[in-house]
Amino acid sequence: MVEIIFCCMVTVFHLQTFGVSADDEFPEYYRVNYTNYKYPMLQGFYKKIKEEHKGKPVYKKAGVTDYLYFTKDRKWTVGVKWTSKYTTKDRLTMAEADHDTPTNGNWFAKKYGSELEKIDVNITRYSPEYSEFYEVNIPGYSYLWEGFYEKVPDKNPEKIPVFRKKSIGKASEYLLSLNQWGSWKIRLGTSTSSDAISSEKHLPAPEICRGWNIWKNESWKLISFTVVPINPVYPASYAVTYQGKNQDI
Repeated sequence: MVEIIFCCMVTVFHLQTFGVSADDEFPEYYRVNYTNYKYPMLQGFYKKIKEEHKGKPVYKKAGVTDYLYFTKDRKWTVGVKWTSKYTTKDRLTMAEADHDTPTNGNWFAKKYGSELEKIDVNITRYSPEYSEFYEVNIPGYSYLWEGFYEKVPDKNPEKIPVFRKKSIGKASEYLLSLNQWGSWKIRLGTSTSSDAISSEKHLPAPEICRGWNIWKNESWKLISFTVVPINPVYPASYAVTYQGKNQDI
């Protein structure tokens, strides 16, 4: 009887992506959050773009025309761009002026047809650290698009990567990506239809999504499943031991 034992050390890390470098004055994203139900559309993640206004960087929410920027009154504002003709759109403006960065605290909210209202706004710095792999897992279901997705090069204008599930044959390659309307989707190759799409929009990373719609029985069904970032760490060497009498192995 010959017994072969392979021993190796492989570590897999599940990383949390809510990280930010303290050395950067302006992060890649700001997250705007508050509890006032009158202005829900202005909440979300704003990404720094290649544009400045009044000496400060400009941030934009993916898929829509909402911006976070510094105004001529030296106040941080969330709403339509300063050049927009739609001045009646909802808007948030910091109560205090001359802050180098947007901060938590009192902001003034303006909704069309209503008076200024002071609300408490929470501003969070956010820099996504996209993993090399993501695992899509749906408890209680079995779909071809479940499994591991690897990051691939892409010309996404938002510079958000696309992930591809490795499989045999191009016809069965599934992609995990952010679409032009701000939803994360899972689709087959170049197909225009999706097998799964996130119920939340304008989120920079798929693991933040809490609700997903899947296409089942000719209709969309809201379910909860996980898209987990995975960064495998490969050891510099593997140790292989052998117990047996056959020395030719």
